[in-house]
Amino acid sequence: MKLSLTAKMCALLGVGVLMTVVSSWSMFSLYSRHVIATQNQMHLLDIQSEVSALQGELWLYLEYKDDKSFGNLIEQQKRLSQILASSQLPTNTMSKLNRLNNQLIELISDDKQFQMNPHSLKVKEEFVVQRHAVLTGRYNMLIQNMYEYISSEHELELSQTNRQIEETMIYLAVIFIVFSVGMSLTAFVLLRSFRTGARAISIAINNIKQRRFSHRIDCEHLDYEFSTLGETFNTMSHELEQNVYTKSQLENEVSKQTLELEKQTQELEYLSEHDSLTALFNRRSMEARLETALEKAERTGLIVAVLFLDLDKFKNINDTYGHDIGDEVLVKVSERLLHSTRKTDIVSRFGGDEFVVCLDLLEDRESVWAKANQIITNMDHPITIGVTSFNVGISVGIAIYPTSAATHKELIKLADQAMYEAKQRPGNNFVFIEDKLNVKLADE
Repeated sequence: MKLSLTAKMCALLGVGVLMTVVSSWSMFSLYSRHVIATQNQMHLLDIQSEVSALQGELWLYLEYKDDKSFGNLIEQQKRLSQILASSQLPTNTMSKLNRLNNQLIELISDDKQFQMNPHSLKVKEEFVVQRHAVLTGRYNMLIQNMYEYISSEHELELSQTNRQIEETMIYLAVIFIVFSVGMSLTAFVLLRSFRTGARAISIAINNIKQRRFSHRIDCEHLDYEFSTLGETFNTMSHELEQNVYTKSQLENEVSKQTLELEKQTQELEYLSEHDSLTALFNRRSMEARLETALEKAERTGLIVAVLFLDLDKFKNINDTYGHDIGDEVLVKVSERLLHSTRKTDIVSRFGGDEFVVCLDLLEDRESVWAKANQIITNMDHPITIGVTSFNVGISVGIAIYPTSAATHKELIKLADQAMYEAKQRPGNNFVFIEDKLNVKLADE
């Protein structure tokens, strides 16, 4: 079974999508762990703060031994108990802190009962001093143990977080290496197949020009598109070889067949540069033309804007009404984009419901804002297919050469990032990235 160039390109796209999904999942897991670790650290800081406050109230109580300081101490101890009771930290750590807190409660209660006992007034002063020193030591020991448990939990949480970050980074590195090798190999096979087919067609055309009609193209090892083209050529050569023409007839027939062959070659080149559904430029063709536009802008001193567009509600339409309706919606969107832009602008479909528009050779940014608003306004109108109307909605990310980035890949990447920023905001809107650090938001 012969593989087509389209199948190989789809395989390359699939590898890229799979790499994106795996990387996104890994980054999300890393982010979730970071959030949990941050929450635990903040909770430990709250507990530490309450322990510090308890230590202060305990010092006041030991200093003055009055009812006010005792009441404040009890209130602070209750607050600490409430925080410990609501904690989501590991049970082992909380049990240790609760045990120390309970021991502290017992010491405070025993000390208060001793002071309220009338017989305590008859105890010798020397014994009272010794008892006070012992209690102070036990208080300080309990507080110090609390600090040590909290510090130990801090270190454990940081250690676990760092270990998980290291494991995730290693996992991501392996994933990137594996997928990069896979994508490189797929791209190499695709390039080799295209060169082989183009070389075979070129040799065949040259033979026709030199009136060697016995030449045949070996279609067995060519991709489907080139194989179809080669079979057509072989049929043409066979017909020419089987018939005897006058010189003028032969020249006319060769000219006709050559034009047909060149037409098919042009159609093949067109298919390699355009999206089969919308007839817009595809991603590869867009990047090549954007690179040329940047070279012109550098010579003329003008600016180039890249608009990265994503349809907000397309997935629901596609899932609800089917792929056929979804394809018609994409075609309508493409027509509106072409209607909203100049003939010199570059409009492309990057894949799925994502489009990229290049506005080249502009004098100021206001023209970019105006064009972005025009596109958003046109997309805001319902799209009617049959008797059904759809409100698609669109989010636009903008990056401008030369202020945002210096290369076409960086411009597309920044515009993509700006588009994701725009999707976080309600309604149709666009986001402009000035550079890698500054972002300008605008609402429609």
